[in-house]
Amino acid sequence: MPNLVGIFGGTFDPVHNGHTETIRSLLNLITFKEIRVIPNGIPPHRPSVIASTSERLQMVSMAFNSLNNIVVDDREIKRRGPSYAIDTAKEVINLYDSCSSICWIMGTDAFSSIDSWHRWEEFLDLVNIIVMSRPDKTIDKNTISYKILKERQIDNKEDFISSKKGKVLSIKVRPVKVSSSKIRHNIFSGKPVDEMIFQEVAGFIERTKLYIEKNDSFKD
Repeated sequence: MPNLVGIFGGTFDPVHNGHTETIRSLLNLITFKEIRVIPNGIPPHRPSVIASTSERLQMVSMAFNSLNNIVVDDREIKRRGPSYAIDTAKEVINLYDSCSSICWIMGTDAFSSIDSWHRWEEFLDLVNIIVMSRPDKTIDKNTISYKILKERQIDNKEDFISSKKGKVLSIKVRPVKVSSSKIRHNIFSGKPVDEMIFQEVAGFIERTKLYIEKNDSFKD
């Protein structure tokens, strides 16, 4: 059985309990050698981020510090230009031997727009994908992403890992109703966010006075 290495990317502006609980749940379901959590440098599908790359990296490190087998990876932050998934996938693949299986972890929303990703067809053949599905989110049957799911989906976890690349595994997770945009809005409005984010991250946001100005140019 190949060693399974996960990639979990995002803007993390800020990182919240939905991110950490998703990975915690996944670690309880599947044995990973490690999961690399990778903050976007310049997200190609988002017009902007608010916190700096350094601030987002620090918050991610704080939030995931208590989880085992997690590596916070700054490669996209260091890279010049847009943070394309295919470039990250190729770099991470080169870190491991041929016995490893590289698996991209994403939510239903991200997978629904997978055909808009840079060189997406090539990307799909490089890695396996775990889609963290929720009962309140579905994929439209008339989309390319739905066709991809039907063509590549594997239901058995062992078969999925053994395939090493080009396959999709859908895993149901308990939804955590929190978003980065909601957190930013609450901070701007003076509302509490303690139940949405890790305590150390909340303290960091308070000290650095992040998100005190209104800016909701993108959603998460």
